[in-house]
Amino acid sequence: MEIRKLSVEVMTETGFLEVIKDVDLTIDEGEIYSLVGESGCGKTVTALSVLRLLGPSFRVKNGSVLFRGRDLLAIPEKEMEKIRGREISMVFQEPMTSLNPVLKIGEQTKEMFVVHLGLKKKEAKERAIELLKEVGFENPEKRYHQYPHQLSGGQRQRVLIAISISLNPKLIICDEPTTSLDVASEWEILNLLLSLVRERKMSMLFITHDLHIVENLSHKIGIMYLGRIVEEQKKDNFFKKPYHPYSQGLLRSAFMRGEKLIPIKGSVPDLKNVPKGCKFHPRCDYVMDLCMREEPKPIRIDDGTWVRCFLYGN
Repeated sequence: MEIRKLSVEVMTETGFLEVIKDVDLTIDEGEIYSLVGESGCGKTVTALSVLRLLGPSFRVKNGSVLFRGRDLLAIPEKEMEKIRGREISMVFQEPMTSLNPVLKIGEQTKEMFVVHLGLKKKEAKERAIELLKEVGFENPEKRYHQYPHQLSGGQRQRVLIAISISLNPKLIICDEPTTSLDVASEWEILNLLLSLVRERKMSMLFITHDLHIVENLSHKIGIMYLGRIVEEQKKDNFFKKPYHPYSQGLLRSAFMRGEKLIPIKGSVPDLKNVPKGCKFHPRCDYVMDLCMREEPKPIRIDDGTWVRCFLYGN
């Protein structure tokens, strides 16, 4: 998948505000791409744009989302309906709000087989039980007949993962799928996702704010700040040498040296009061006059690494 110059706006009482600007990212076959940033920076909006699931107050201003040669933002809705779930699927952050509380797990799991593949109910049930077993349920027949409230948070997330992989999609989008889980369940789900991606040869866009997860999961990392990707690197290189001051601050605040935690100063600006020039400059330790006047363009450091920062030759 290739996202090119994607910009998205949201309608407010004072007019449209830009929440995503000129986002570029590429996910190769079999690759896990982690999109990292603080809450409110535009990660989820980017993901929902790919599947055209944005609410009515949002609009895509410009850009394209190329998936296997087709621009998903330009094709008819009927074609898009065939792609959702079958070629691209999504695992959302909170499983209790994603699952229907009045339908049994089995009914929700087998629905994909009935709707997309036209299977009979008996065959769809068999496939659903196999799927529940694949995502780690020891007694899938029992779980099939239970309701979401009878499962733990980690078990509900397993059900969502089962639904998302049911049609063997080429790309799976995970929007902070472990945020509501305890630490033990979190790593169980992450290991499950990693094994499924490898076994089924899927690509994954993984959205998170947790660099500890990224370190153990990703092939490539994109750092997002205020609707812009400010740095992209291969995982191993990123943890050795982050370039953007925001990336450096995220690493310092996530990986403590001794007992000292070094936070990034300030906070993410309100979208109604976005600073001119580089959007990170009010919080940056290396701010220059130029940063306050102009927004930096992407600078390529080497093959696989680029950064938006005037420290690197704009």
